[in-house]
Amino acid sequence: MQVLILDRSEEIVKRIIDQISETNKGITFFIAVSYAASVNLLKETKPDVVLLDLNFNGNTAFELLKEIKQLNNKTVAIVWYNNASERSLKLCRKLGADYLFDKYEEFEKIPGIISATRLS
Repeated sequence: MQVLILDRSEEIVKRIIDQISETNKGITFFIAVSYAASVNLLKETKPDVVLLDLNFNGNTAFELLKEIKQLNNKTVAIVWYNNASERSLKLCRKLGADYLFDKYEEFEKIPGIISATRLS
């Protein structure tokens, strides 16, 4: 299984990788911190799951979400956020986000989603 993490915070990325790895073995992680690198990794790796920070490089998260679903509609798109407006969350749903999680309040749910994705 391949997981692509699109987030600029090294601390958050390390924390989520550690948490996912505790309960899910054999996962290959890829990380991108720019829009161009994100698109390239999406095309090259064809990830099973993408974790996308809603605040990723300005407003590029919406464009990346479109790209994720256009390249492979079966890729599970998890958008995580802090202080998101209802309007932004609604747009994420419309663009195909499979899950929306508060980055600090619902962080612990992500490893379970990865496990469920592996089993399906």
